[in-house]
Order: sequence, then structure tokens, then C-alpha cells
Amino acid sequence: MIQTSYLTPPMAPAIFYLRGVSPPEMKLNTMYKGVIPFVGIQVVALAIVMIFPDLVTWLPEKLLGFENQLLKEYYKKYGKRRNFKVKS
Repeated sequence: MIQTSYLTPPMAPAIFYLRGVSPPEMKLNTMYKGVIPFVGIQVVALAIVMIFPDLVTWLPEKLLGFENQLLKEYYKKYGKRRNFKVKS
């Protein structure tokens, strides 16, 4: 999300920096249009991680043989998914 904020309005410091070092014929609208695919990929990746949070730890577990002992104990005690209810 932080990277997305550097590329999108209202602030977009990365684009304003590029505007300062780019040739005068390159317009700000062109830069914003060029950023759209990257922002789209970041939003899709964020959505995938939100829908399937286990993907975040899957690769380290497979590559490094890493398995979080605390998570294993938590899952054993509560199950993989637990519905938390907020007390009002």
C-alpha cells in the first residue's frame, strides 16, 4: 500500500519527482497513465492476499522449511479460522 501511495494522487511524490527530471514535452497526464498498470497489479496482489492470507507464509514454508510453531499450536487449539466477536 505504501508503494501505491507514492504513485497515486493526491500526493504522488514519485511522479512529481519524475516530472522535475523529465523533458518538458512529457506531460503529467502521460505519467499518470503510465502508472495505472503498476497500481492495478498492486491492488490485485493486495486483494489476493486479503482473500487468501495463507499465501503470505506458503512460499517461506516451502523454500526454507519454515513452519511457525506458535501458529501450529494456535491452529491446534482454535482451528484454522476463528470468528472473533466484538463485545459492545
